[in-house]
Amino acid sequence: MGEKTVDGTTVTMSESYCSGSALYLSVLIESEDPFQDTFKNESGQPSICIQTTENYSFNPQVQNDLVYLEGEFLDDNTYTGVMRIDLNMKNTDATELEKKQAEAEAAGEEFMVDAEVVKQYSTKLEIPEQFTLNLDISQIIGQLAEPDVFDTGYTDEELEAMSDEEWKQVMTEAENEGGWNSFPNSHENWWMDGSWQFELDIKADHSKVQTAEVNQMNEEGAGIASVVKTPFELTVNELYEDESKRADYFPVILDAQGRAMEVISGNVNTVPVKNYDVSTVYVYLCDYMEYMDELKGHRQEDGYKALIDEKAKFATEVHFD
Repeated sequence: MGEKTVDGTTVTMSESYCSGSALYLSVLIESEDPFQDTFKNESGQPSICIQTTENYSFNPQVQNDLVYLEGEFLDDNTYTGVMRIDLNMKNTDATELEKKQAEAEAAGEEFMVDAEVVKQYSTKLEIPEQFTLNLDISQIIGQLAEPDVFDTGYTDEELEAMSDEEWKQVMTEAENEGGWNSFPNSHENWWMDGSWQFELDIKADHSKVQTAEVNQMNEEGAGIASVVKTPFELTVNELYEDESKRADYFPVILDAQGRAMEVISGNVNTVPVKNYDVSTVYVYLCDYMEYMDELKGHRQEDGYKALIDEKAKFATEVHFD
């Protein structure tokens, strides 16, 4: 798909997969200089993100994003990963909304943006089966494994003796002078400046999408409509008799071995399938507060499945080829 080199760092896009609603791009990063030690999350993956500018052929508005990669280091100089783009977040044309905001700012007027205003001045676009993406990666950013410790120059006792106003002033000055309030910053991050530019032709492939219909609810009217699997991810679609009940529940997804599958991109209904056995998937709806207060902290422990089996308000299992 393409290879670009900037200042000794080569970024290669070798493969894409589009399910129609999500786009996955394989990313290989090769650096002449070794990567700095990088923080790893609970799943053991290095915390690396990229600053992007994205121009889709179906949307006249340019998109800017910060995308976290899923992947690993092959050696000190090579990283391989996948970037996921939620296309349902890329098909809104808000050109008119931005125009209204600019007009208000020029006139010195306040322009309040709420859900109704967004709906009025933006247009939802159809995602075509085939499109072009001009992708510009301006920065590659990693989180340092051993970041600096924030220091105001004052002792804890001196900070505690300050008034709220004095404390805020000291903190603000320390953040500004040390560059802590910028991203990325040298205290917490390493980064590489681009840009690496790619023109990608994308075509949706629905042949690799498997959908397991469930369409079951508990006595309270909460359940699962379906579970959808692609080569890269698995998505649970919840089902409610009354949509207002959705906020009362939290979905939990376990693989065939009873391991908790970790969410991606902040969407609690979507999990990556890599490194998981998804021949069978156990899907639950838990009471939201009980999950947050009691169940969440046990995700990595042995016996987690038995705990969820006992506590869940709805449970089902689905099978995939």
